[in-house]
Amino acid sequence: MNGKNVFPEEIEQELNVLPYKEEAIIVGIPSAEDERDLVVTLKLVYNPEEFEGKTHEEINAIVKADVEKINDKLPPYKRIKRVYTTDEPMEKTSTQKVKRFVETQKIIDEEKAEKLRREEAKSEEA
Repeated sequence: MNGKNVFPEEIEQELNVLPYKEEAIIVGIPSAEDERDLVVTLKLVYNPEEFEGKTHEEINAIVKADVEKINDKLPPYKRIKRVYTTDEPMEKTSTQKVKRFVETQKIIDEEKAEKLRREEAKSEEA
């Protein structure tokens, strides 16, 4: 996040306006270019009833459009760069706090799997 402090709660509070949001966390995920540089990343759990009949791609498009509106209000270094959506609840502690480390690791693992799928698809095309 380019050496600037980003407080997740500050951005998470902005997400409260989203009517379909059940849970959301903001985490810093290492950049693909430089692992020391963290990218502001959103993981959002949505209410599936709000998106009944919509595909995952349509849901992502709606969420990303709403995130762009929120980003317009934020300084560049606090803007959400990556968005992950799911209807599965996040893992929590016994006191019902989101296990940020576990959720961050899930995002990193998902990114690695997606990168591997893209590389395999490229090699199959060649």
